[in-house]
Amino acid sequence: MQSNSCGFPVYDGVFTNTESAGMGASGAFPFVLAQGALRWKFLYEILVESVRTTAVLFNTWISATIFAYFVNFTTLPGDLKQWITAWGLSTIMVVSAMMVIFVILDTLVVLAFPALSLWLPSLKDQGS
Repeated sequence: MQSNSCGFPVYDGVFTNTESAGMGASGAFPFVLAQGALRWKFLYEILVESVRTTAVLFNTWISATIFAYFVNFTTLPGDLKQWITAWGLSTIMVVSAMMVIFVILDTLVVLAFPALSLWLPSLKDQGS
């Protein structure tokens, strides 16, 4: 039986992209140690930068989760859907208005993605 393996763990389904990056970094580490190119100060800087990046990612994730709970608790998406549906606008008009609002909100990137979660329920009944 012929194998379709190309010798790369990601393509073969052995690792995900993130796991493959970790394996590559782990594999490079012994070579750096063998060459004597890694100093304690440099290793400390690497670890501090990794912790900072991880902290930013976790902060973003936790903030988005809190915001999602807040939006769901206040029933804002459902209220917005009822408000838009009561106007009786066509789908094209609703989508056009959303595009204008997103262009405006895109200048404040922080508000663009949460706003999407508010508008999506209003499209559910538009496309029937």
